[in-house]
Amino acid sequence: MIVDLGITFHDRLGVDVITPDPTFLINNKDNISGLVLTHAHEDHVGAVPYLWPYLRCPIYATPFTMRIVRQKIADKPWKNDVILIEIPLGGTSKLATSTSNM
Repeated sequence: MIVDLGITFHDRLGVDVITPDPTFLINNKDNISGLVLTHAHEDHVGAVPYLWPYLRCPIYATPFTMRIVRQKIADKPWKNDVILIEIPLGGTSKLATSTSNM
C-alpha cells in the first residue's frame, strides 16, 4: 500500500513541480495493493497524474479527494483504466491483496 503521492513546488526558473523518485515503487509495483490518498493537498495527490501510469494500482480516497483526483486525470488517455474506490467519510475499506488483474 502507498499512502499519498504528492509533489512539491520549486522556485527555480524553469522548474514547476518536483515529483518523488518512483524507482522503488515501479520496481515493486506487483506488490502494491493500492494508493490511499489521505486528503487533497498537492503534497498528497499532486503526483498522481504523473506517476499512476507506472504504478497502475487502485486509488482509495474520500469523496472530496476523489473529486480532485478525477479532475487531475480527466484529460489523461488512461483515465478509464484507473480503479477509483471512494470511501465515505467515516467509512472503511479493505485493500485488494493482488493487482495482477490490472
